[in-house]
Amino acid sequence: MPYAIIAELPLGTYHGHTGDGEIDSVPSPARLAAALLCAAASGPRAEHDGVLLSPCEADMAALRWLETHPPDGIRVPPLSVNQPDGLAYRIRLLEKRPHGRVFSRTPQPLGSVAVNGSYAWTWQVGPPAALREPIEALCADVSHLGMAETPVRMRVGTAEPTHDLVPDADWWDTAKGDLDLDVPEQGRAHALLAAYRTDNGKAPAVTKDRLVSNETHVRPTRVTAAIASARYASRQPAPPSGPWGQVLLADVDTPLTREADRVRWAVTMHKALIKMIGYGAPPVLTGVYGPEIVRPANRCAIQILTEQEASASGASSKSLFALMLPSDIDGADYKVIKDAWEALTEIRPGRRLSLTTRPEQRADQFWNAPPDGHVRLWRTVPAAVPETRGQGRNWTLTDAIRLSVGLVLRDQLGIPASKGSSWYREVAEAARRAGLTVANAEPVRDGDLSRFVHKIPAGLPLRPYRAIIDLATLTPSRGMLAIGQARHLGNGLLVPEDVPADEVTR
Repeated sequence: MPYAIIAELPLGTYHGHTGDGEIDSVPSPARLAAALLCAAASGPRAEHDGVLLSPCEADMAALRWLETHPPDGIRVPPLSVNQPDGLAYRIRLLEKRPHGRVFSRTPQPLGSVAVNGSYAWTWQVGPPAALREPIEALCADVSHLGMAETPVRMRVGTAEPTHDLVPDADWWDTAKGDLDLDVPEQGRAHALLAAYRTDNGKAPAVTKDRLVSNETHVRPTRVTAAIASARYASRQPAPPSGPWGQVLLADVDTPLTREADRVRWAVTMHKALIKMIGYGAPPVLTGVYGPEIVRPANRCAIQILTEQEASASGASSKSLFALMLPSDIDGADYKVIKDAWEALTEIRPGRRLSLTTRPEQRADQFWNAPPDGHVRLWRTVPAAVPETRGQGRNWTLTDAIRLSVGLVLRDQLGIPASKGSSWYREVAEAARRAGLTVANAEPVRDGDLSRFVHKIPAGLPLRPYRAIIDLATLTPSRGMLAIGQARHLGNGLLVPEDVPADEVTR
């Protein structure tokens, strides 16, 4: 395994901020180098130069090696960013005046990062033997990482990274999970030492060091020299094999049980997300594409899960909102949508629903596995609506279901986008050849049928149905899928229906 500097956080939390005041979730290589420099310049290995303590030559050699050899990889443990809305204020007395005193309130974000494990910075080829002892000694002298609220135990060892350095990265080509972190460049340690010497190398004059009635805060010099940004790409697991790749989840504080309201709830969530993002919301969420753009087979889909349906995925919840993200979603779109999802705390589809986000899940591993000796079939919830009218003679409800599944799995079936009756028949036939069968299908005729759709093309008859479908090997047995009209807005969800294997003929 690669050579690594490992940071263990005894309190299980990391406190740090980036240069613009945002919460820092991953300590950068530049922060690591600064922590080691602090230990070298103030720890037991430091030497006095007549004015201040400074690193010994052996430690400076180790720090120079770190500047010219950024980590090849970084291990990021499972973490959760806690970013409450509140701010802590430090009240400082600036000065006394004849008519009163002048105070200042300095806001400080209260956020922190809960960490389940240790951070590590890794190198495929470690430092020369002569530099390993100084690095190990400096690691032992590091007291904290980031803010003083983050005590740390730092050591040298081996670790497998979760992110790899990308030399000459294309900054416009970002993928989900990638990290852009500051790395030190040659001369960084000297720049920091020079700034420290400027701020502290000369004792203040007696007139400036006298007792005063104000508490003017003196900030240390911020050093931006000899620092660069580097891309660390996530070691992605095998890409999801279904049309949707990831599922963002949010708990609802109220049970959502009325099937007639599912589409309305999903539409409210959809509008709230777009409003949260504002101008420039990605088409994969809005569904609005330019006239020359070929529409993808699937875009973001919002579904509602009742308590029983949530339990089938292993979740204990009164109800869940699920936002299904396409497998091929652009990395930038993913980040924008996820940030909006996590920022949304409530929606109001006639009444207030409070939301609490959950960790995202892979769509192809969403549902619990079927019990031994059972075959997984799928039930449409609350119903499904065909995308087209009947395609001539001999076109049945079974054909319409095959078409709905085939349109969702168009990319997996290798069918290029098109339109027309012959193409619809081709898609339905491809789904049949792939093993799809319909165990049972019945039209829905009760109540207001418009409850199953948000909008429907002019002239298209509204003919919802409920069905039990056998997808065979078309999709993973634990995959999350939705079919038909309004599959992106609360309808057509396929929920597992497990039956004994001896009752199914394939």
